[in-house]
Amino acid sequence: MVQAICRELELRCHEIRTPLETIYFGGGTPSLLSGSQLEMIMHAITTHFQVVKQAEITLEANPEDCTNEKLAIFKQLGINRLSLGVQSFENSLLQFSNRAHSTHQAIKAIEAIQSVAFFTMTVDLMFGFPSLPMAQWEKTLDQFLIFDIPHVSVYGLTIEDRTVFGNWSRKNKMQRINDEDHALQFAKAHDILTHAGYRHYEISNYAKEGHESKHNASYWSGKAYLGVGPAAHSFDGGYIRRENVRNNARYTAAMEKNQPAYTEEHLSATQRMNEQVMTGLRTSKGIDAAALHFTFGKNLLLDHEPIIQWLAEQNFISLDGSKLCLTNKGMHLADEIALKLFYDD
Repeated sequence: MVQAICRELELRCHEIRTPLETIYFGGGTPSLLSGSQLEMIMHAITTHFQVVKQAEITLEANPEDCTNEKLAIFKQLGINRLSLGVQSFENSLLQFSNRAHSTHQAIKAIEAIQSVAFFTMTVDLMFGFPSLPMAQWEKTLDQFLIFDIPHVSVYGLTIEDRTVFGNWSRKNKMQRINDEDHALQFAKAHDILTHAGYRHYEISNYAKEGHESKHNASYWSGKAYLGVGPAAHSFDGGYIRRENVRNNARYTAAMEKNQPAYTEEHLSATQRMNEQVMTGLRTSKGIDAAALHFTFGKNLLLDHEPIIQWLAEQNFISLDGSKLCLTNKGMHLADEIALKLFYDD
């Protein structure tokens, strides 16, 4: 698999013509890779792409993988940001979500990472568990604040079909949290974290000043990016999206034959505008309707005036000239609000 990823980097290096500002090892469990395997991938990247000095290089890691030996390897390879999948500081919830680590391991991993001065870090926390009372969620957030970590991603548990949780829900082995409690837990995270000095700069992300994720921001702002490996997505910054095959064997076989392993989608101008509406709403910057009008020729504020007026009256959005932003109340319903502002092809 590592050899196939390196081959894909070589085959597709022409798709990104500007120097790389961010590199992200994520999806799956990249912290399981050995030092030599990570080195192979980094060597392929630096061989086939220009990388700016001080590039943000992030690696997703599980707490159980953050040994002193692994951290030394990450430092040597130039990785300067770790995304730690903590999820919860409650052992019962970690066991429920089938996580391999314990609360103790999560705390030890945080302490180990913070002892290495070259690192910055972020952690993932999750709310919306069926058995998560508000007091326990507040305790988790308070536990996080003890460590003074500069960035945190806060995700609501989603129950998808064809997953273990989806199967349990279908068989009534697990109750979904009700919408009201889900919204209250989302709001509680906002209140506690912003009061502690974090900026809620994207629906699921909070950061101390200067510690926002540059990599994620490139997705929301519509920059071109290249994704390599099975199921990876790419975007040319204009109207072409690519999705790699999900099957590992088919992916590696294609790389051995020096063949593309992706399907390609050509977006219409309407699809592209709708995407910008959705991604813009996710961020604290919101949507600049004037810029959309200039690019796509659509007057969002005029075309959707009745629904925008209603959303403002209900305190779901705020308007400042041509700028439209979600309120804290609206952030919890971002996808539903975006759908109301979409255009039909």
